[in-house]
Amino acid sequence: MLIGFLCCTLLLNAQITLRYTDYPTAPTGADSLKITTTAAAFPSLTPAAGGLWDLSAVTDSAPVFFAYRTTDAAYTYADSNQYQLLYFPYQGNTHVSITATGILEYGVNVKGVGYNLSTYTVNPHDSIFILPQDIYYSTPHTQLALPATYLTTYSSGYQYNLQYELTYTFGVTTNSHVPGIVKSYITEADTITGWGQLRVKDAAGNPSAWWQALQVQTTTIKRDSFFLNGAPMPGTLLTTFGIVQGRPDTTFVQQYYRPGELTPLAEVAFRNAGYTQPYKATTHTQRLVPENVPGPNTVTALTLYPNPLCNNGSLRLTGSMQAGNYNYCLYNNAGKKVGSGIAAFSNNEGFIPLPAFIVNGFYSLQLYAGEKPLKTMQLQVCR
Repeated sequence: MLIGFLCCTLLLNAQITLRYTDYPTAPTGADSLKITTTAAAFPSLTPAAGGLWDLSAVTDSAPVFFAYRTTDAAYTYADSNQYQLLYFPYQGNTHVSITATGILEYGVNVKGVGYNLSTYTVNPHDSIFILPQDIYYSTPHTQLALPATYLTTYSSGYQYNLQYELTYTFGVTTNSHVPGIVKSYITEADTITGWGQLRVKDAAGNPSAWWQALQVQTTTIKRDSFFLNGAPMPGTLLTTFGIVQGRPDTTFVQQYYRPGELTPLAEVAFRNAGYTQPYKATTHTQRLVPENVPGPNTVTALTLYPNPLCNNGSLRLTGSMQAGNYNYCLYNNAGKKVGSGIAAFSNNEGFIPLPAFIVNGFYSLQLYAGEKPLKTMQLQVCR
């Protein structure tokens, strides 16, 4: 019995490696995320081999916000993100491809947006407009190098230009829609500093199950140079906006990647290079199994047939269920998602076609109504 327990413990805490084959070929949809900025509530996130990092007690924001992942004609997908020029946010879809060597970002499709500048320049007619545009990085940014495993290091260095228009007044002269460019230079150093298990809060605020994850520490240095009408921005405007040309802006971030998931289970920002002063965390609240609430098993009458499944047919779900479409995810015994889709229910019955590549073994089938977990069922495949 003791030997069996030790083997199970070692399996759950085994070092993991993330590979190209872990990821879906068409990863579109929406991810639900939560943010916290309560610095005092953060636990220790010290790098470790076989570490346990518990973010389930951290106080997070009440609303859930969504990050959208859409199709992209030239790349694997486009990831929605928010960026910032000076004090002004703007939205963009990042062009991303999943390759054998890494998850790579190639640029951003920027959505145009304008802002009034009267708070900064006093004149009510002054404005800045961030143009709609396609930005392409000088070289791809490596979000995560693959295969990814403990103590791996990688880096990125790239440059891009952001176009804008500025309307501003000097004395009695108004300069309307003057074209400008921000040249950004980024260097990034990444190290996979730990592996282990992490848990967070789910969308309902309950502790999730423990998930295997790789801990990645990233130091990013960004330098911006501002140009207006083909020349460096005038000193008067630099002072107005509090700009220092080429000043380095350094950020320190930890990301915790689960196998098969593109969005980190948690992303934590730190104030210092020693990664000891966390101040903000973004957590991924989807595809989590709560530990202490009955939610996943409230549909007690639902049954799965045939089980074991010994052919290539569909799984049949029967039980007292309202007619409609339900989401499902299939996980293998190591916690990796190996399938997902929609089960349509009518007359208290629904069908799930099992992917042809599923190998023999034990699986966990999780059924959802939207984002709400309804039931978790065990499945054995013995084809």
